[in-house]
Amino acid sequence: MPVERSSVSELATGRYAGTLAVDADGAVLSASPALAALLDDPEQGWRGAHFCSWLADTAQEDARAAWEAFQARGAPNQIEAPLRNGPMVQLVFEPTTPPDAWTVVVHPAPGALERRIAELETLAAAGRALASTLDLPTILDLTFQHLRAVLPFDSAALLLYGRDGFRVARAEGYPEEYPEQVQGRLERFPTFARLFRERRPLLVRDTAQSEAWQAARGSEHIRAWIGVPLIARDEVLGVLSIDSQTAGAYTAYDADLAFSFGQEVAVALYNARRYEQALTRANHVGALYQIGLAISHTDVDKVLRLVHRQLSELMDVSTFYIALYDTETDSVHFRLSFDRGAPLEPFTVKAAGTLVGWVIAHQQTVVIVDTERQEPPVPLSVRGSPMRSLLLVPLSAGDQIVGVLSVQSETPDAFSDDDALLVEAIASQTAVVIRNAQLFDETEHRLAALEALQQTSLSLTSAPDPVVALEGIAQNVMDLLQPCGLCICMVDEAGLPQDRYYADPTATARVQAPEGMAGRCLGNMRLELLSVVTQEVTRTGAPLLVTDAPDHPLFRRR
Repeated sequence: MPVERSSVSELATGRYAGTLAVDADGAVLSASPALAALLDDPEQGWRGAHFCSWLADTAQEDARAAWEAFQARGAPNQIEAPLRNGPMVQLVFEPTTPPDAWTVVVHPAPGALERRIAELETLAAAGRALASTLDLPTILDLTFQHLRAVLPFDSAALLLYGRDGFRVARAEGYPEEYPEQVQGRLERFPTFARLFRERRPLLVRDTAQSEAWQAARGSEHIRAWIGVPLIARDEVLGVLSIDSQTAGAYTAYDADLAFSFGQEVAVALYNARRYEQALTRANHVGALYQIGLAISHTDVDKVLRLVHRQLSELMDVSTFYIALYDTETDSVHFRLSFDRGAPLEPFTVKAAGTLVGWVIAHQQTVVIVDTERQEPPVPLSVRGSPMRSLLLVPLSAGDQIVGVLSVQSETPDAFSDDDALLVEAIASQTAVVIRNAQLFDETEHRLAALEALQQTSLSLTSAPDPVVALEGIAQNVMDLLQPCGLCICMVDEAGLPQDRYYADPTATARVQAPEGMAGRCLGNMRLELLSVVTQEVTRTGAPLLVTDAPDHPLFRRR
């Protein structure tokens, strides 16, 4: 809970002034009326309690040391320290008679009234400025601008805490390597974990003498430190780190003041985050609406380009692709790909052993927040620029997987949970478009195949001679499959090729007899290999489909 602050009127009326009579151990024997009312505790009376117990926790050690020095010398001594729920006061230790009692004179520290007025004005100005904007970079600028008016510092940092731990949102006065040293999970930083747990500021007067201090590379210059948890709506949003190169530069009162300033910052950060989340949701809904309108289009490429454009506008997308899955060949065809905004030529790879194949096999979204910190399910195969953040989402239409949609970034931690939900929603819509288009293409292909079969049947039954019949067959196959070459073999009883006829798709589908074409065959296939393939088809009486010739046994042996 925030520490209660004294008002200007309380300082001016002397509420925090009076005397305490204490024994040799510092236990309070009596108090003047003003202090007795101030220190009165209904649960625990002030009589017999040590006078230091009404000071701020971080000031008690110094006050006890000053008290012991006073007792050792017997001469008056004094110290400035903040009360637990009050301002900076001055404690003056004086001997009295009898010698077994001493007097502690309490009054506002010199200039406390003026200082408090200035503090309130500074905090009010900071609060007004921070509340005037919802833009995070502007809030960070204003934070450091007003922090200098609240407390002097040699270096300072504001760290935000999120899904993947801390990140330095803004830092001043550190070496270049320092921000990277203080990023990561909370458990890596016991000092920060203490701030989250206790929810109050932590003062380290001298880092060289404190067990609470956790040094990091780039923090060697820090001798005094104040850590402030940034709390809004009972949530710790991050930490404000304030440093000095001088040991003892900060007091407990400074830590209290920094905490009050930190809460103004926390409220501004909370409001900015809420605004950003609302804006993000609005943009996400707009993107889904635009893609929903495009679903009615049968032009799949148009829809896929729209998906790329919408996602690129909403998040940090360095690389984008939509890969379609072929179940028969277990391969993925990268139909639309972009690297740093530049389109890439479509290409096809085997699904097995790839991250895309893993997503297809498990039908599960994969989020890699940083490829340097997180191991992917399977080794990455980099094509194009190496990425730091990866988000891969399966494209599923009903119970059928049709492919994978992926956005990637060169920046680590680029994608939030909201981003993943948006991409999953867009992937669901996109999968429907792709599947509908596939069904449409399959229907058209079946109709074309039936028409080709009918035409082939007519060619066989009505052609005046075999060559004319073969020409009709070749033309129908060319129209249906659009191959790069066609060879029709007549076989003998042993299944060996006899007459061979070729069709050239670059010219016409008209077949040519083998005269003058020695050694030429489909795809430059050698005659020996053609004989083996022909015998295999004749022997099995079934079609032979070769999806990858170098890996097929018949081709690999030759």
